[in-house]
Amino acid sequence: IFATAPSMDGFASGTSPITEGNFKSTRPARQPSIIIGDTKILAKAPVILKGSGFGDMVAKYVALVDWKVSNILTGEYYCEKIAAVTMDEVRRLGALKDAEINAQINGIENATFVAADAGSEFARMARRGEELDVVFMDPPRAGSSQAFLANLSRLGPRRVVYISCDPKTQIRDIKHLVHNGYRIKRICPVDMFPHTDHVENVVLLERAPRNQFGHRRNSHKNERGGKR
Repeated sequence: IFATAPSMDGFASGTSPITEGNFKSTRPARQPSIIIGDTKILAKAPVILKGSGFGDMVAKYVALVDWKVSNILTGEYYCEKIAAVTMDEVRRLGALKDAEINAQINGIENATFVAADAGSEFARMARRGEELDVVFMDPPRAGSSQAFLANLSRLGPRRVVYISCDPKTQIRDIKHLVHNGYRIKRICPVDMFPHTDHVENVVLLERAPRNQFGHRRNSHKNERGGKR
């Protein structure tokens, strides 16, 4: 079964409501072996269509709660993985809709919101020759993935603002950016949690200009491989 709408009730359920003689009854139904859906298509739908489907996404959240309650009370089969995927998409599409509504309320007309993996989106933009002035990074405590940093360096925005809740992983990631042509311009720690050992750290990096040979001027190694 290929999903074409947020709601898959009646397809994924183990029961099916049937109306016979003006009476609605529930009959056992055979569940599909697999359901294939592309939520990225739903995320890129026009605002008016996403608005009309937002209620369906809310209903999907309620259905997940109902599914869990049924599992607890009657022992109905419950798949944690499918529920987690569904919840992730509900949150993601809901956040996208909120951003669009906030832009409309504030009269912002030059903003575009995309629900996608950031690294993959950067790679796509680089292939199309698109450019960015600034990228704000705010990864989890574990820091950014090497794939994300590689795609970010490939896209090459003029400035990168790295917001981190763990300076150790931030240092690791910044080394990758510096190695790929960025230089640190400013560092600002923020003590958001007084009397604890946690600190937020904000680092501004700028893309170094290229020299006549096409290399970034802040390269940390010379031709012999030694440090400057």
